[in-house]
Amino acid sequence: DNYTKEEYNHGVSLYNEQNYAEALEYWYKAAEQGNISAQCNIGVCFYEGQGVDKDLDEAIKWFQKSATNGDMVAQYSLGMCLEEQGHSGNFLLWYGRAATQGYCSAEYKLGIIYYTDKHPNLAAAAEWFLKAAEHGHVAAQNNIAYLLENGEGVDKNEAEAVKWYRKAAEQGDENAREGLNELLARMNN
Repeated sequence: DNYTKEEYNHGVSLYNEQNYAEALEYWYKAAEQGNISAQCNIGVCFYEGQGVDKDLDEAIKWFQKSATNGDMVAQYSLGMCLEEQGHSGNFLLWYGRAATQGYCSAEYKLGIIYYTDKHPNLAAAAEWFLKAAEHGHVAAQNNIAYLLENGEGVDKNEAEAVKWYRKAAEQGDENAREGLNELLARMNN
């Protein structure tokens, strides 16, 4: 509905001007009409304490409204909040929902979780890092390069590792630049 979209967009303009409290007024109107982006943005304001007092429970409430209606940013944000609160299983569900929609931050986060778990699943970590890398996530590009270089969770493939290190290095990732230089030096010896 056009009115809802106008309310939402006006809120975005105000937010970008750092008029958070005013932005919230417009987003509340849009959110009441079911605008999931407005619901998510209200959650962000409560999470960050922008225009309102910082309130994790209130942020979770708004992220939940938006996330259950399919907003991948809200799904990721809800996962983040639940993880902060120590809700072990629930946060994985929401990261997973956002990741399966192609939200690269969620894909990367799942890669990290699988890689650093007490019982790491390197194949799953590699799978999620690769998806995030393909969506342009710089740290994921560096991580998949490392896994390819070392054959962790994937078949060792130095040529492919060079490709991913290079992509991340071109975007300013210093670890990737170092990894690339070390790998190229070793390949040339």
